[in-house]
Amino acid sequence: MGAFPAWSACRRRFSPDDAFFNAGNVERELQAKQVSLNISEEERAYIGRIEDEDCWLVNCSIAGCGAPLRGVEELENHHLIRHTAVCSVCSSCFPTKRLLSLHISETHDSFFKAKVARNHPMYECLVEGCPGVFFSDKSRKQHLVDKHKFPSSFHFHKSTKNHPSQKQRQRFKAKSYMDSAPKPEEAAMSVDVDELSSAISKLTTAAESDHVPQSISFGRKRGGLVTRHSRHPRN
Repeated sequence: MGAFPAWSACRRRFSPDDAFFNAGNVERELQAKQVSLNISEEERAYIGRIEDEDCWLVNCSIAGCGAPLRGVEELENHHLIRHTAVCSVCSSCFPTKRLLSLHISETHDSFFKAKVARNHPMYECLVEGCPGVFFSDKSRKQHLVDKHKFPSSFHFHKSTKNHPSQKQRQRFKAKSYMDSAPKPEEAAMSVDVDELSSAISKLTTAAESDHVPQSISFGRKRGGLVTRHSRHPRN
């Protein structure tokens, strides 16, 4: 009589992609969907706040900026807009490097200004791919408004004439105050005029009254003698 067959345990290894795990993978996906559907609104809000707090801790690393940004994506956009195309002379920011190059040429390049003074068309159209070149910034603006539908209030070069800075306003106030304040020479002249008017008034009053002081004499010296004015008694 033969021995009863028996199974002996042995260790078997499966790769992660083996068909042996297919049933378990399906069950895991179903449970994950079920769990996500059972999350309450409070739990969703709490998870959102945690994500926002984690993203808020990103600041711009450029010296003097330090703008708070919500995540790495906003940081990249911030650097692209504010710190990529920046004029090293006046710190003006531009969205593209081409506009920055046009700004430097038209604002800070003396050769460009000399060409414009000799009536050469130097102002290129701001739209990428447009071949238009113009004699002045005003004619280029009209082209942008008419052909490219730019707003009429658009200005490529910002003017500071109508918007003086704080330092300029302070200097203007100080200059106005100094102009309105009387100068020392004018003040001394005013005092001298007042004193002169007072003295003339006193002399006029003395002349109207028939009184001649003893210390006042009239005439010229003759042989060392002085002819004095004879006083007549009043009638």
